[in-house]
Order: sequence, then structure tokens, then C-alpha cells
Amino acid sequence: MILIFGDTKEGRKAAAVCDQAAKPFYYSTTGNARKVAMAAGIRLTGVMDEAYMASFCRERNIRLIVDAAHPFAEVIHQHIAAVSEQLHIPVIRYERNYPQRKKDPPAFNSCDETNVKRPVLPSSFLTVNGENGLRKIIENFFPSFFELKTGYTTGACATAAAKAALMTLLTGEKLASVDIRLPNRELVNLPIYALTLEEKKVSCSVLKDGGDDPDVTNGLEIIAAVQLNGNHKGVHILRGEGVGVVTLPGLGLKVGEPAVNKTPRSMIKREIKGVMSQYRDKLPGQYLKTGVDITLSVPKGEKVAVKTFNPRLGIMGGISILGTSGIVKPFSSDAFIVSIHRGMQIAKALNLEHIIINSGAKSELFIKKQYPKTCEQAFIHYGSYIGEAIKAASALGFKRLTMGIMIGKAVKLAEGSLDTHSNKVVMNKDFLITVAREVNCSETTLDIIRNITMARQLWETIPLSEHGFFIRITRMCHDVCKPLFPDGVLEILLINEKGETFKIDNTD
Repeated sequence: MILIFGDTKEGRKAAAVCDQAAKPFYYSTTGNARKVAMAAGIRLTGVMDEAYMASFCRERNIRLIVDAAHPFAEVIHQHIAAVSEQLHIPVIRYERNYPQRKKDPPAFNSCDETNVKRPVLPSSFLTVNGENGLRKIIENFFPSFFELKTGYTTGACATAAAKAALMTLLTGEKLASVDIRLPNRELVNLPIYALTLEEKKVSCSVLKDGGDDPDVTNGLEIIAAVQLNGNHKGVHILRGEGVGVVTLPGLGLKVGEPAVNKTPRSMIKREIKGVMSQYRDKLPGQYLKTGVDITLSVPKGEKVAVKTFNPRLGIMGGISILGTSGIVKPFSSDAFIVSIHRGMQIAKALNLEHIIINSGAKSELFIKKQYPKTCEQAFIHYGSYIGEAIKAASALGFKRLTMGIMIGKAVKLAEGSLDTHSNKVVMNKDFLITVAREVNCSETTLDIIRNITMARQLWETIPLSEHGFFIRITRMCHDVCKPLFPDGVLEILLINEKGETFKIDNTD
């Protein structure tokens, strides 16, 4: 069993993470003023002193403690530390994520934005500052607690490898693991698999851990070779063995560039610039304004790439370095459908009337700007299981359902596919041409549609004067979904790459 302490925002997030497993756990607070919606959690109230905490842990077979109490709650931290040492129970500290000041390197147990010293926690505590890091540690301690394990994207692995290589190059220190920040600013720790030292160059690698997601890149070695280059400034990302090269337009990358997507590029550059800033005082004078070259390679990438969509997309010679959130969440299983239902049940327990579903991190980021005051529990990922999500919302009697959808899934849904996973259905260009003709798109636009490789190219190829195409696609998505949600207001938001939306609801 897991025991969580803390009537805090971090405590509630920790409870939400554990609730995803649909297995019992304890959530302890001093009072019961704050309502916490849990499907499987057992609420405890009242103060636990050291003796009672130890007794409780013995009797309830507690094998992991999550300390999410307020940073200045020194007494509870001391009790947890004592019980942990006495009963040999590991402790995860869910740390409060204070805004980082620009001049400060990221560090735990330092200071908050008011520059007030926080109590130093025992070194035995394993520290996380977000839901992804917490879940990963729980998965490591209790492999059977969650039905499916999460993982890290190739982009996150490449970022960790590049950062570790640069740190070793600058300091000579060989790292066993390295912290990186995900796009949501959460700090996570990835293990380093191998290190190679050469003259003026260091290579580090990370093994791609895809969790239980059935992806062909799982287990691949992602290598970053880093060296300083006085001939330019900034961070240059170069292509090595097994990383694909872009040969067709429409992917958001220039033809001839390495197939490293926008988010991984941003992650890598942010971490590299942070390390250079952190160690600037230790650099020799000639390196103060130098650039950094990072060559990414995946030794088995070219062989694996033929099993992906890369050849069809014009990415040749290897895999792509991908990821919008840094985290791999396994979508292709019954367990993910169960998680959809569980999220809906929690929202219902909170008496929410409006539920908002979206495919993943990118669409959720955009749609939250549309509904900034809506509570976190109202947002639920459907992955590829649009039909299952809508049916679950209807069965629980929600009055309003908003679905955010990107164009890649929308063109499949509009044709009638309620499960949009790429293993089940692919973009049908003949269907798109039929829709374009229905809204009087030009022959030039029809020819362009015939030659696209990805649905998102539609945003670039269809002129503003013919944007009735997107309204038609959105309407068709609504028509497909509405029979599954007959008694409430259904709103479909088609989201483009800039976060702009086309909206259709019951009143349109």
C-alpha cells in the first residue's frame, strides 16, 4: 500500500496519480476542509505523531510513503523520516515547484521566490516535482501497481544524452543520470547508459524507455556526441547514423535537416544553454562565446525506420526524434480505455457538468486557453479512443462535452472512424478531395491535396478563401459524434498548429 501525506496542491496531484491505478491507497490530511475526489483512495484525517504513524504503517503494510506536505511542515517531515528509517520504507518527496529565477540554476531544497530558506529534507528522500516523475518512481518500486507503465520520448532521451555529454565535457564528471525539464517545466531524471570520452568531444547515450507502449523504438540507444565549436554561436543539432533526414516539405522542418521535431529541438537547446550558463565561469576564455555542436545518432535507427511511417513521409535513413510532452503514455490497450472511464468518474464525483476531452498534451495546451478557469479534472485525454470517451461522458450524464481535435485525427473521424489509431486507419486523400470539391475548392488546391504527406499540411495548402473546407470537416466530425451524446450539448473544436479553432456545436 502507498501512504500520501499532505493537504496541499501537491498532495492532491499525488492522489490523482495514484488514483489512475484503481487500486487502494491512503491519503492523509490533518483536517477534512478540502474535498478530494478519489475513486480508489482512502481518506484519513487527523494528526499522526511518530508512534501512531509507525503503528499504522506496520498494520496496513505500507511499502511506500509520498511526502507532499507543505515545505515548512517540519514536524511531519521529521516523523516521516524517522518512520522511514525505522521500518525501511522508501519516501518520495513531492516538492513544491516554485518559479525559477533566471539567475538561479535549478535546485531542490534551496529557496522559494521570497528567498526564504526551506527546511532541508533527508538525503534518503527521492525528490520529484510533478506527476510524471512521481508515477515513474512508483512504477519502479511497484511494477504491478499501474497496469501499464509510462516511458520517455526519443526527444526526452536525446535531451538527457546531450545535456550529460556537455556536462562531462565541461567538468570531467561522469554522470550516472541527469535531470532535464519537460515542456511543462517538470524536472525528471533519466539514467545514462554509456559514455565515451574523446579529445574535445564527449558522447553519452540513453536507452529509449517506451514503457508499455508498443513502439518499435523501445530499447534503442539514443546517442548525443557533443563538442564546442568556436566557428559559430548557439546550438547546432546535426544528423548522425540512424537519424532520418527530411526530404519532403510539410513536416515543419526544412528539407535536408535532421528529423528532429520542434519540441525536442527546443528541449535540447534550452538544456544546453542552461548548462553553458551554469558553467560559464569555469570555461576557458576562448570558449566563453563558443557554439555547441550536437550530433544525434541511433545505431539501429535505419533498420527500425522501415517499420514506421517515415519512408511514406519522406524521412529517409533513420527514425525521427519526436515528442510533444517528453512522456510516452501507452494508448493502445484496454487499460487506457479504463483510464478514460476513471477520469470521467472523478469529474462526476466533483459534480462537474462540463467535460473537455482532447487527444493529448498539445491539443490540451491549446484548449485550456479557451477554458482557463475550468478545473483540471474536467480535462481528459482520449488518445485515439474518441468513441469510448464520448460514450462514457454520455453514460454519466454530463450536460456538455467539448472535444478538441487536431487535423490529423479530424480527417479520420470525419470519415466515420471513432478509433483514430494509425494502426487502424490512415488519412484517405480521396475522401479529402471529395470534401474539397463539396466546398468548391479550386483545382489547384485539389492537386496539392493529392501530393500531401501529412494532414497538417492542409493548413498550409488551403488558402483562407477556401477555409470552408475546415468548417465542413468540423461539421462532419460533429455529425459522427452526436449520436453518441444525444442528451447534451456537444462542441467540436478543430485546432490548427497555432492554437486557433474552428467550432461547431448543437446550435450550428
